[in-house]
Amino acid sequence: MNRQLLARNVLIHRQLSELATALHSAAIPVVILKGAALVECFPSYAGDRAMDDIDILLRPPNISAARETLVSIGYTPLKSDPWAFTHGAHPAAVDISDGLWYMNKRENETLFRECANYPLAHLSPSAFHLPPDEFYLHVLAHAAIHHAKKETKWQNDLNLLRSNWKSETAAETLRHKLDAYGLNEAMAWFTPKHSRARLLTARLYRLITTKDIPQKGHILRFLLLPTPKKTAYLIRTLFPSTAFIKYRYNLKTPTAIAAYRLARPLLLALRGRS
Repeated sequence: MNRQLLARNVLIHRQLSELATALHSAAIPVVILKGAALVECFPSYAGDRAMDDIDILLRPPNISAARETLVSIGYTPLKSDPWAFTHGAHPAAVDISDGLWYMNKRENETLFRECANYPLAHLSPSAFHLPPDEFYLHVLAHAAIHHAKKETKWQNDLNLLRSNWKSETAAETLRHKLDAYGLNEAMAWFTPKHSRARLLTARLYRLITTKDIPQKGHILRFLLLPTPKKTAYLIRTLFPSTAFIKYRYNLKTPTAIAAYRLARPLLLALRGRS
């Protein structure tokens, strides 16, 4: 156990409790993700699991109100990311999102409803974590696709989830969702015995993970997603929500928002070249 890490995580727990309470007061339910949720579910992990930020999932209609709530309690949004916030008195940044990228709208809505069965009541009456199977898959997707790294930290996370929720994280239990989300290649990287990876796709995936490519995470997402989801993901990436455009580029008028929405693909291309 790392005592310094434990002390920092105790402070993050207090920060998270304050944040969850503020969102509850604003009638905004919140799902805690990844490292913060792991430590809240398994407190003995607090002395081992380093955290850079707190990731939370919100319903799309609540995203702007959540942003306002964060600002009202002293958080400052980052200029580079409208859904990332810092607070001078707290150790961790906060990242908010309105959906998991490998799910379609219906799947995200179903997920949020299912989270009501997994409360983190010690934080607030409106705080929850992902169901065990989805928890495992989200950590896997974050490590193997968003970051495209096979780090010990994430392997330990997956091992922890498997050891505590054996049946829910068994390969056969996850089979349908691995197919639906396009995560078989990621699963095969972290679990070599997994045999359902598409051979050509797996080779391209592993090749890309070894390269220093701008926007690599987006490329991998598009590569691995099942064909029916590719177009929807591309549209969401190139033409995100009005709220995202407004805050990402600090826009004030509907005309400016519309112009930047049309220019978004070019802006992403220029960013990828910088």
